[in-house]
Amino acid sequence: MELAKKLSSFDELRDEVIAETKFERGKFFPDAKILKRSHGLTLVRVSTCNEELTAKIFKPKENSAPAKKILSQPGGELWKNFSAPEVFNFVEEVGDKNKIHRTENPIVPGLLILKNFLDDEKFSGCKSVTMKFKSFVTAGENLFLTIDGNNFEISTADEVKITGNFF
Repeated sequence: MELAKKLSSFDELRDEVIAETKFERGKFFPDAKILKRSHGLTLVRVSTCNEELTAKIFKPKENSAPAKKILSQPGGELWKNFSAPEVFNFVEEVGDKNKIHRTENPIVPGLLILKNFLDDEKFSGCKSVTMKFKSFVTAGENLFLTIDGNNFEISTADEVKITGNFF
């Protein structure tokens, strides 16, 4: 939660979205900085004494839609369905001002998805988690989780939303 608050403190990234995150547990120096900005992509690192998050963030083009990997059938087990009130409570708590998380049918923040992933018993001991966001997750969507070794996929009934790995 503290990492999400630190990331939300960057006002210049308010209308941008996360493309990829890397979360790590260990010993770090508390910090929050933009590491690089180029060609519409921003690399940010935020850390506490025990956790660090590096995120690739970009500003989506008007009327752009992410590439979709269509599934013939959902895989994995039903994992999560984020409600709109759950999204609203999270963005208020961390100070996230991005308008896509504050609509009637909000986009679920990537850091809320990461938080729930890490809170899941299966992953609570992970030292490192990488997530690549392929498409937006909206409140009310049933999300299915497929695990293959240290790799995972989070999808809806017909579309892959997130891929990643954990260690």
